[in-house]
Amino acid sequence: MESSDWISVIAIVVSLLSFGFAWWKFAKNAQSEKERELLNCAIDALEKAYFALTGGSSEKPPKPDRLNWLTAARRIEFYKEIKKNIKSETFKTICEAEEEHWRHKFSLILDSFSNEDRSYYEEKKHEKGSIGLSFKHAAIDSTSAIVVHHFESWPKDKECILKSVDVDNLLKETNYFSGRIGLTEYLKTVPRLKKVVDKFF
Repeated sequence: MESSDWISVIAIVVSLLSFGFAWWKFAKNAQSEKERELLNCAIDALEKAYFALTGGSSEKPPKPDRLNWLTAARRIEFYKEIKKNIKSETFKTICEAEEEHWRHKFSLILDSFSNEDRSYYEEKKHEKGSIGLSFKHAAIDSTSAIVVHHFESWPKDKECILKSVDVDNLLKETNYFSGRIGLTEYLKTVPRLKKVVDKFF
């Protein structure tokens, strides 16, 4: 094969490699964009679930509105379906962080339920006006109640990230705690931290 032929072959190979790399980069970017869109939809679903339940109010507990609970539960289930399709480890991590954020917000708005009786969930009949006009509030759908309360609780199989924190090392690396007497004295009451606190503060 003459040198000119080799040059042609090499040029073809280089062109194919360039095309292959360009296509790979395009496909990777397209997948990343798809994952980003899924993440945005997942976060949006949680935001809408919370707004549906609360109506934008900080009232505790939220109004016992059947439709609000149904809508919130549906958005939570929608979120779960979207989450299953997120494959990128980076976006999975972000999604988990957002889920924890919204779980906390749900927990705060529902924390008074430990003292609530079943009447909150049951159908209510009210009398209105001098003529005794009556109207009803429908009972909270049982499935929606389970879905919402399940979401606000910490998953049994989820490891708390704080368990992996090297607390001793954090105390050694900073003098932040030395000027905070109350905190320092409190840490000394924790058996596993007393020696470290005594040594550095």
